[in-house]
Amino acid sequence: PKFFDKIIQNIVSNAIKFTPVGGKITLIIKSVVENDKDFCEIRVFDNGIGIENAHINRIFDRFHQIPEDSETQKTGTGI
Repeated sequence: PKFFDKIIQNIVSNAIKFTPVGGKITLIIKSVVENDKDFCEIRVFDNGIGIENAHINRIFDRFHQIPEDSETQKTGTGI
């Protein structure tokens, strides 16, 4: 898809931005076959601050940003 690289870049960028110094980020990319269809599964794990459950269902909404709070003092750029 046209924006695939932007999505991956944004996810990895946010993992880096919101993971503390000395933290850990793991990126796993693998080929998966389900119901005779090939898929690319991408997983990003980090020990950063995470996303509150109230925002999880909006992470792929266009231009959605989680409001800046006093704990992080950082904001994402959205896509």
